[in-house]
Amino acid sequence: SFLFQHEPWSKLGAKEKKETLAAPGGYTRSCSVSKHTSIFIINHFGEKFSEAENDILIRFGKVFEQSYTRFLDLQKAEAQAREAQIETALEKVRSRTMAMHKSDELREVVATMYEQLQWLDINYGACTIVIMDSATGNMQHWVGGFEQKLYPESYQVNYFHHPFIDTQLAQWKSGEKYAVVKLSGENKKAYDAVMFTQTDFKNFPEETKQWMAALDPVVFSIAYMSHGALTWGPKEITAAYAIILQRFAKVFEQSYTRFLDLQKAEAQAREAEIELALERVRARTMAMQHSNQLREIAGTTLEQLQSLGFTYGACSIVIMNAVTGDMTWWISGFENDYPTSYQNYYFEHPFYLEQLNNWKEGKKYAVMVCEGESKKLYDEFIFSETEFVKIPDKLQKIMRAFEKVTFSNAYMRHGALSWSTEPLSDDYAKILQKFAAVFEQSYTRFLDLEKAEAQAEIARQNLIQIQEAKQKAEEALIELQVTQKQLIQSEKMASLGELTAGIAHEIQNPLNFVNNFSEVSTELVDEMNEEIDKGNLQDAKEIANDLKQNLEKINYHGKRAGDIVKGMLQHSRSTNNATKEPTDINALADEYLRLAYHGLRAKDKSFNATMKTDFDESIGNINIIPQDIGRVILNLITNAFYVVDEKKKSVIEGYEPTVLVTTKKHADKVLISVQDNGNGIPQKVLDKIFQPFFTTKPTGQGTGLGLSLSYDIVKAHGGELKVETKEGEGTEFTIILKAE
Repeated sequence: SFLFQHEPWSKLGAKEKKETLAAPGGYTRSCSVSKHTSIFIINHFGEKFSEAENDILIRFGKVFEQSYTRFLDLQKAEAQAREAQIETALEKVRSRTMAMHKSDELREVVATMYEQLQWLDINYGACTIVIMDSATGNMQHWVGGFEQKLYPESYQVNYFHHPFIDTQLAQWKSGEKYAVVKLSGENKKAYDAVMFTQTDFKNFPEETKQWMAALDPVVFSIAYMSHGALTWGPKEITAAYAIILQRFAKVFEQSYTRFLDLQKAEAQAREAEIELALERVRARTMAMQHSNQLREIAGTTLEQLQSLGFTYGACSIVIMNAVTGDMTWWISGFENDYPTSYQNYYFEHPFYLEQLNNWKEGKKYAVMVCEGESKKLYDEFIFSETEFVKIPDKLQKIMRAFEKVTFSNAYMRHGALSWSTEPLSDDYAKILQKFAAVFEQSYTRFLDLEKAEAQAEIARQNLIQIQEAKQKAEEALIELQVTQKQLIQSEKMASLGELTAGIAHEIQNPLNFVNNFSEVSTELVDEMNEEIDKGNLQDAKEIANDLKQNLEKINYHGKRAGDIVKGMLQHSRSTNNATKEPTDINALADEYLRLAYHGLRAKDKSFNATMKTDFDESIGNINIIPQDIGRVILNLITNAFYVVDEKKKSVIEGYEPTVLVTTKKHADKVLISVQDNGNGIPQKVLDKIFQPFFTTKPTGQGTGLGLSLSYDIVKAHGGELKVETKEGEGTEFTIILKAE
């Protein structure tokens, strides 16, 4: 029973099996075993085979082993040859894929795939690439087959409920690699009815559609991939061919990836092309110098639209008035020879009203058609009652000749950008809307120029008046400059006047010394002559020594008087060409303090104030223009004496007017401070005290230039002039100079 379960005994009939079992002597077998094969002989008589018979069996076994080895070699060679053939076919598909330069060449890749499948003996049928959308269930078919025809680019099949559609989507989404699906009978008829009437397959050649509809049943061998499937029909293919189909599906993954890359690159290139065209319109817009150049913008817009593939037609910019309903047209197209613009007055016509209402309703894009009698009525109105009458007769005839005109309108805030005379695809409609958005800038620029031109006309009319006013202003400026120079000189002379009394007081002391020592010296000379006459030379020498000391004192006090005069002269001279020189700032401050005090005392005998000093002896000399800084110190001290005297006049009990002058070295700076205990400076005028002609003194007592000039002098020295004040308590001015 064991033998009857295996070939060849399993193929014996019941009678043969019975006879075998009934044979006398049982079952005898001799077997010759080799590497790959075994060969044996049997009998059912229970007799052993002879040695000669077994030798023959062994010899046959060896020969058969050689034959089977040859069979295996041939089988391997054939498999390798077939694999090479398959790989060659796949490589041709890969090569065609890599040779793609445009995304629409994918159909040629499909044709190459079909050609190579046929070359591999997968005959009669069609090869279809099906790209599936998991979200919508829509499919895109790329077909190659039958008579090697190249069909249109692709066929869109939007999802519809049918078992065949649902089966494919379910298998693909579940990750199946391969499936065979049969479509027949009523199922196929229902499928064909939709495919050939409601999808892009309705564009198939009529003969092909009839032939495909007549096939029943149809078997699709489907090799799935990540993007969809590679299918073969209308007959089922063998298992070996099914493996080949799956390998082609994997190769197509590369093809479709390449297709997607090209599609993306083309989209980017197209977007760059569009953006360049838009930028040219923007550039022309920014180059507008006059409002009447708007028609050139319309011309540039037409040129750029044509460069992007817009076919024969006209580009119109339509500016709409929401109040009156009137429209202004800027037209470019056909022969591109139009006047500046055309006013189109409100007209109760369906086409006109539709355009106006679309804009008012805020639509972004609309396609309008004007044809037949309606167009004739519209043409009759615009070419007789509006400024369209200005259009040359030749162009009017061209425009009237169209029986039907389609306007694609991209609306914007001011109106619309319109293209006629043929309808636009979705892609071109989007481009037109982008140009409309850019034209917003153009029209804004136009309005700005229009406004500027109106303002320029007003400016031109006012120019003479402005020039006359300018002339008067220049004359007034000259007078002001003369007055300013006079005031500055007045301020200098005023400060010099304040010094005069002090200088007279200061110069009197050395003059008194000179006079006194001169008189004494005259008496000493007489005494010395008397002693010489007496022969008392020793006494004469002693008198001569006294006389020498007197002369030295006379010389010292004479120089002192000279220095005072020199200082007065320096103070009164121009400092335009003065140079800095090493100056003892302590001595300078002390000198001007005393000069200011005695000057005021000379003018007002009742004036009195306490003078205090605190000089830093480590300062030494610093490089300054002494007459300039002296003028600043004098001004600050004079002001300080003035404010303490004014406060004293208020008769405040226990008040002692005091002015403190200090110097101090701080790092690389020297600080000269003048501090008073007057009434201080009100905060409301503190920011104005350094302004020219501002003064808190009564009219006639000050020019308002003292602090302004002082501020400029300190700044010219690279220093600072600061003020700290507290109302009711006093003020401190500080000059900060470099310790050079």
